[in-house]
Parts: sequence; structure tokens; C-alpha cells
Amino acid sequence: SELGATKRTGRMFMLAAEALGVPPRRIVHRGDHPRSDVAVPRSVGIGAELCAAGAPTRYELMLHAAAARRAPPLLRSALAGGARAARLS
Repeated sequence: SELGATKRTGRMFMLAAEALGVPPRRIVHRGDHPRSDVAVPRSVGIGAELCAAGAPTRYELMLHAAAARRAPPLLRSALAGGARAARLS
């Protein structure tokens, strides 16, 4: 992230609250991963909601797997993520 932290540790949520100038309890994060997007933010006082619509579809998973044979991990992730972003927008 721009903040140099990740959701996995919870540090990103605290840095974002600080950057926004709001207390963590005023923030609600939505995401598709039960741990990184719900359990971790809740553990640091951030509200969190599971958003199943953001979960990759079987086609996005297939795109990621098909690219796996020929592309580096970051590119695979970008391809699948781009497809997901297009679907959700």
C-alpha cells in the first residue's frame, strides 16, 4: 500500500486512520477475505463487513490459474484482479 503496510498485520488500518485523522472506531472496512478483511480489522478496533460480491468468480480463478503456467505471480494477480475490478465496477 501507499502506507508501506499490509492488512494482514493490521498496521495498514491504523496508519489509514491516522492519515485520515479519525479514530479507528469510525472506520468500516469491507472486503472478501474472512481473516484479512474482517478478523484483523476488528482486532484493531476497525469495523468490518464481509463482502461476498468481491470474491473472485470461477472465471477469475481460472484466469489466474491459466496465467500461472506462463507468468510471474504479480502479473497473474494483476490479470485476475483487473478482471474482478472490471466486473465490480
